[in-house]
Amino acid sequence: MGAYHRLDPEASPWTVIDTTPTPGTGVEAPDAVMSGLVISEANNPVSYAYEYIELYYDGTTGTSNQPPVISSIQHAPVAPSDGDDVTITATVTDTDGAVDVVWCWSRTGAGSFLPTVMTAQGGGQYAATFANQVGNTVLQYYVWARDDEGAESLNPANAPTGYFSVAIEGVVVGGKVVLFDHMHNQDAGTAGNWRVDDNHPNPLPATPTSETSWSGQLSSWGYELYLAGNTIRSNTSAITAAQLADVDLLVIPEPQAPFTAAEIEAVRQFVFAGGSLFVVADHNGSDRDGDGWDSPSIFGGYSVPHITVPPTNDTETFCGALFGLHFHVKDEGNNAIHRHLRQRERRPG
Repeated sequence: MGAYHRLDPEASPWTVIDTTPTPGTGVEAPDAVMSGLVISEANNPVSYAYEYIELYYDGTTGTSNQPPVISSIQHAPVAPSDGDDVTITATVTDTDGAVDVVWCWSRTGAGSFLPTVMTAQGGGQYAATFANQVGNTVLQYYVWARDDEGAESLNPANAPTGYFSVAIEGVVVGGKVVLFDHMHNQDAGTAGNWRVDDNHPNPLPATPTSETSWSGQLSSWGYELYLAGNTIRSNTSAITAAQLADVDLLVIPEPQAPFTAAEIEAVRQFVFAGGSLFVVADHNGSDRDGDGWDSPSIFGGYSVPHITVPPTNDTETFCGALFGLHFHVKDEGNNAIHRHLRQRERRPG
C-alpha cells in the first residue's frame, strides 16, 4: 500500500509514502466476513496540513482460486457410422474446491457451438451423448467447466477456435468398403510411408476435395477410390474375421512385420467367402525395419525370412499356399509366369 501527499498550495510537489499494512494501524487483515484489505482512516483537517491520495490493491489476498482441470477427453465409438450415438467423456477435477458444472459445446458443420450438460459418472468423469448422428458429417466439440468459486476452464484451451472432431461415416450406396492394412509396420525406415492418411481408422477430412486433402503417400489412390463412391478405412490392430465382416477389399501394402497364423486364417476365410485381396510387395531384401523380414518372405508365410537364404524346403503358408500368389525370394529361378511371358516376347510375328 502507498500514499502520495503534498503541502498546500496545490503547486507543491507530491511525495510518495510507502506504508507496510499492519492490522490495528489503519489496515486490517481479511477475515471470515471481509476479504481483501480493509482500510479505515482518520485525520484532523485542522491540524493536518497535507493533501493526500491513498492507493491500495483492491483484490483477494492469499492464494487465488484455481480453475478446474479438464483431461482425458474421448469419444466413442472410435469410428461412428450413420445413425450411431456418439458419447463424449472427460475427466474434470478441482484441486481447491468442487466442480460446479461441465458442458460439452458441439456443432455439426459451420454453425454455432451449442452447449450440452455433461453428467457426472463418478470418479471425476463426465459424459454427454449425441444421438443418431448423420453420416458424412463431422461432429466438432470442446469441453467447458466451472468450479464452485466461479473459475472456468476450457479444453482445448483456445476453444472455440480450437476444438476436437470426429468424422461420422456415411451410408455406402453402391460403393465398397476398402480396408488398408496399417498394422504390420508399413511405415518403417526412411523410404516414406504406405498409408492413405495419418488418421485411423477413418481418413480426415471425411469429405476430401483433392488427393492432397489426406496426408499419406497413398492419398491419391485413396482419393480416387473415394471419388468412385467407396468408403476408405485403415486398421492399426491385428486382422480378424470380425474386422473384415463388412469389408469388400483388403489392401496389404508392403508389410514389414509377419502375420500371425490367426491373421492368415482370417484373410483366408475373407477371400474364400468372396472378399477381394490386393497385396503390394517391394523387391527382395526390402527389410526396412531391420528385423530380418522383407515383404516377399512375409507374403510367403515362411517359418523364417529368406532375404539371404533360399527357401529350399521351407513351406509357404500364406499367399502362395492359399491363393497361388507367389513372390520371388532369394536365389529362386524364374517362375512359370515369367518364363511364359519371355517365351511370348521371343515368338516371331
